[in-house]
Amino acid sequence: MPAILDDGFAHWESAAIVEYLEGRYARNPLLPKDPRTRAVARRLAAEADSYIAPVVGRLADLALYRETPVEPGEIEKAQGEILDELASWERQMTGPYFLGALSLAYFAVFPHLRLLRCIEGSASPAAGFPTTGSRRGSRPGSSKSRACPTMRVSLR
Repeated sequence: MPAILDDGFAHWESAAIVEYLEGRYARNPLLPKDPRTRAVARRLAAEADSYIAPVVGRLADLALYRETPVEPGEIEKAQGEILDELASWERQMTGPYFLGALSLAYFAVFPHLRLLRCIEGSASPAAGFPTTGSRRGSRPGSSKSRACPTMRVSLR
């Protein structure tokens, strides 16, 4: 779960953290100034919770949390759903980030991609699942991955 501790203030949930940072550190905005682009950033954040979270959650349940045996084909089906969803997101990329710059949209998607990285680095039946790229079977980067690294960001 994304969380922040800033000057003694603890807060969680990606969108809420971004809104807090937007007010506290306005010199580095995470919401675009243009009203249309800002609206798109907020829409993408909502879509991350509505579309990416459920498919990633299903795979996490199967690969990390399920106490009963997984039925044949369940993991592959969940992987396919994720790849299909990520392909639609990849088409919306403009440069290294959504909307061209680091924004709310990126931070809304990041926790879900991080969970995929945890699954990839686990000893689960879903290990080896590509967490980026839109082509089935592609696996960018090294075959060795770090499971669930903690992300630390300096705000100053």
